[in-house]
Amino acid sequence: MGYRFGGPRTCDSIMRNFCTNDWLINVGRLAIVVALLMGFPTIQMPCRDALLSLMHPRRSEVVVNEEFVVKSDCFMLVERMSATLITVLTALVVACLVPGVSVVWTFVGSTISIMVGFIIPSFMYLKLRNERRWNIRKTVALMLCIIGPPVSMMSLIQAISHFGVDTCKGPISC
Repeated sequence: MGYRFGGPRTCDSIMRNFCTNDWLINVGRLAIVVALLMGFPTIQMPCRDALLSLMHPRRSEVVVNEEFVVKSDCFMLVERMSATLITVLTALVVACLVPGVSVVWTFVGSTISIMVGFIIPSFMYLKLRNERRWNIRKTVALMLCIIGPPVSMMSLIQAISHFGVDTCKGPISC
């Protein structure tokens, strides 16, 4: 509907299609900011825990013998705070360097969505049906596993070639 209204002047981010002095749209922009700010900790905490588990693979194990020394609570707190600071600052730097959210969606769409939508389900189907005889469904699943990575790479190359191209000409009318 938005593209029918604005045609080629439609921006990649829907909020860029509206004037900055429209109070109702500004309320929507504020709601998006609040949602992102409140949602960030739910993303950051697993990221921090993954970073800590990469640094200390045996951290989550319950070991009762003498060779595994339990760190003091103070050191663990400093370590968790440092990991939190690293992940938050990394997210901040990346957010400042990326020109817009459409860049993120383009890269996610060209890589992860193809993997999640086509490649992984096909591998899972082949794994689950490993013992059964070969049929047309297994052939299609195998073809998706073979064709998926090159399609993902071509999409990524196309996304990289359009990186930094801004087609938005601003709001339609203010």
